[in-house]
Amino acid sequence: MTIVAAVDRSDRAERVLAGAADLAAGLGEPVDVVHVVPPSKLADLNLESVDRTEGTVDDGTRAVGPDRLREHATDVAEAMAGDLEVPSTPVGLVGEPARRIVDHAAEVEASYVVLAPRRRSRAGKAVFGSVAQSVMLEADRPVVAITGP
Repeated sequence: MTIVAAVDRSDRAERVLAGAADLAAGLGEPVDVVHVVPPSKLADLNLESVDRTEGTVDDGTRAVGPDRLREHATDVAEAMAGDLEVPSTPVGLVGEPARRIVDHAAEVEASYVVLAPRRRSRAGKAVFGSVAQSVMLEADRPVVAITGP
């Protein structure tokens, strides 16, 4: 079994990693540091990574493909996991974040999923939803929500 630490590139990720590491140390389990990139980010990465990719599009410019998107997600997870003092594996996924986190947790039979919800107004939650909220509602295993400043 493992602990799944769902991280993004926000300052909340440090709290998620600390909480996941504490659980992992107490349970003697490793941590999967999971970063999910939605397919909608493909265009952003195409613009930011034109010179660093392998693929070419018709106009001769380089473009980021799905494999590079997954590699980018793994790179982010690896950078986040760098300072953990427990065994960890960086996991980069592409897709709808909540669904991919829940699916990964089920695949590895995670003991816990650790995440940090964003502070949002009630109206904001109702209109835009929340990855954390969706994971908490859809996961078939315990979810630890780390809160704080």
